[in-house]
Amino acid sequence: MADQEVILRKVDSIQNCLQRVFEKTQNNSKWIDDFDSRDIVVLHLIRAIQLCVDTANLIISEQKWGIPRSLGESFYILKKNEVIDHNLMERLQKMVGFRNIATHAYKEINYIILKSIVDHRLNDFEEFYKKVLEFLPTGTS
Repeated sequence: MADQEVILRKVDSIQNCLQRVFEKTQNNSKWIDDFDSRDIVVLHLIRAIQLCVDTANLIISEQKWGIPRSLGESFYILKKNEVIDHNLMERLQKMVGFRNIATHAYKEINYIILKSIVDHRLNDFEEFYKKVLEFLPTGTS
């Protein structure tokens, strides 16, 4: 897989984004009330989500599985080809929806949803990159 190094760098970047979210939110129950902390968390979630999409698209391109018509379809293609399971696909597609709202300001971010992502969904990113690393040829993780 020619893009292995790129994928590994993207996984490292996802981990860095999650670390920044963790640093801002752990042991700080007031982060959601602080504009700067919220902004940092949202920025790093957007980056992590986009990095997951980019990683998915690298695999899809390398494997010649087609061209996704949307960001969410990237995860559907990975599911169809058994890189990720159906439940993870759905959770990542919801993350894309959050990313779109946060990036394009379609509407104001629902901070209850933001807090729920931070409290309960960060492990989805870890699950995603672990599945990606399992998919790569042996010796790259």
